[in-house]
Amino acid sequence: MEPVRRQQLIEATLQSVAELGLQATTINSISKKAGMSSGIISHYFGGKQGLIEATVRYLLSSLQRSLLQRTVQGCTPEQRLMFIVEANFAVVQQQRDTTRTWLSFWAHSMHDAELHRLQRVNARRLYSNLLYSFKQLMAPGKAREAAELSAAMIDGLWLRAVLNKADDAQFDSAQDLAKRYIQSLIQHLESNMSTPVYQNFIHGRYLANQTGEQFAVKNPATDEVIYHVEVADAHIQEAAIDSAKAGFAQWSAMTPIERSRILNKAVALLRERNDALAKIEVLDTGKPWQEAECVDIQTGADVIEYFAGLAPAQVGQQQMVGNDFTTPAKSHWVFARALAPGTTHCKLLAGNPARHWRQVMP
Repeated sequence: MEPVRRQQLIEATLQSVAELGLQATTINSISKKAGMSSGIISHYFGGKQGLIEATVRYLLSSLQRSLLQRTVQGCTPEQRLMFIVEANFAVVQQQRDTTRTWLSFWAHSMHDAELHRLQRVNARRLYSNLLYSFKQLMAPGKAREAAELSAAMIDGLWLRAVLNKADDAQFDSAQDLAKRYIQSLIQHLESNMSTPVYQNFIHGRYLANQTGEQFAVKNPATDEVIYHVEVADAHIQEAAIDSAKAGFAQWSAMTPIERSRILNKAVALLRERNDALAKIEVLDTGKPWQEAECVDIQTGADVIEYFAGLAPAQVGQQQMVGNDFTTPAKSHWVFARALAPGTTHCKLLAGNPARHWRQVMP
C-alpha cells in the first residue's frame, strides 16, 4: 500500500506545482489533491521538502526509463544518440504538469542546495549518456566537446519549446532540430577523419614501404590521432643503408670546413623553425610547451653547433675503418629531437654518413 500512496502523493505534487507553482505549493494543497491527510506526507517524506525532492527524482527516473525503453542491444552509437534525443522530448516530458514542474524546479534550485544537486545529476546524466556514444565515434577530446554542445542544444530547444507553450508539432520540430544537429557533428567528424600519412624520407625523397604497415601517432593529451607513419620495414632499412653508402664518397671527400658549413646550416634551420618543431614535439609526446621550446630543439641545435665548431680543428692521425662504414643510431621517443644530434653529428663531422631511427615505445 505504501508504494501506491507514495506515487499518488508524487502525482498530486506534480499537479499542485503545475497549478500553483513550487513556492505556493503546500502540504495542504498536495494532500487535498491526493485525497489524503497531510500527516501521511510527513510520515512518508518528512515534510514538503522531502516530497518535492522525491518528485524530482521521479522525473529523473522517468527520463532514464524512457531512454532505456528505446535502446536495444546492438544498436549503433548514432542510433543511441537519436534515442537520447527522443527520450528528452518524450510525451511525458511535454505534458503540462511535467514541464511546469521542471521549470519551477530549475528556478528554485538556485536557492536550494539539494535541488541544485539534483539539477547537476540531471545535467551530468545527459552529458554522460551522450559522451558514451560519442566516444565510440571520435577521440575523447572531441567526444567531450560534442557531448557538451549536444546537451546544451537539447536543453535549449526543449526549454524554448516549453516557454513558447509549443504544441505537438512544434515539439516534434524541436526534436528534429536536435537530431539534425547531432548528425551534423558526426558528418563533420567523418569529413575530417582522414589524417596525413608520412613516409620515410630516404635519399632526398619520400619512399613507401613494401608491407604497407603503419602506426598511428596520437596526441597523449586527447588520444586524438594526429597522423600516421609508415613503418620502416626491411625495404626501407636497406634503402637507408644504400643511401648512406652512396653519400659516403661525396661526404667524406669534403674538407672539414665544408662539412662544418653544412652542419651550421642545419643549426640555423633548427633555430629558425624552433616554434614549429616544438609544437610538433608537444603534440607528439605530451611534454610541456616550455620544455620543448626552450630545451629540446635548442639543445639539438647547440649540440650540432658544437660539433660543427670542432670539425675545422681536426688535425693529426685518423684511424681508417674502411671505405664502407656507416653508423646507425636509435633513440627513444621522449628526447628524439635532442638525442639525435648528439648520436649522429659527431660522426658526420668526421666524414662518416649516419642513419637515425626513432624507437617508438608502446
